[in-house]
Amino acid sequence: MRGNVIDTMRSDFVRTLVAKACPRRDIVGIHVLRNAAGPVLTFLAIDLGYLLGGTVVIEGIFNLPGIGQLLFNAIRTHEGPTIVGISTMLILIFLVTSVVVDVLASLLDPRIRRE
Repeated sequence: MRGNVIDTMRSDFVRTLVAKACPRRDIVGIHVLRNAAGPVLTFLAIDLGYLLGGTVVIEGIFNLPGIGQLLFNAIRTHEGPTIVGISTMLILIFLVTSVVVDVLASLLDPRIRRE
């Protein structure tokens, strides 16, 4: 986030806002953070996929109760429908999160908006 803010602060529109004597609080709080938040949101959405996959491994190894433990036990006992159901649910959670992040990124950064 820090790198994105630094890059955005060097943009032409920020120089224009400074030249118009806009308060620095408004420049950073409104304009810069909106433009810099897109890549961070995308990274967090991708990281969610790693977290969902990691729950299966961590809950299976450390015997913690949860959806990962259920999937881990289903894989060990060869329960096909349970494996397919839980995997589908985890994939749908990841896909819905990705769509929400794409919509948020297009709302935050006007350069991304599609027609």
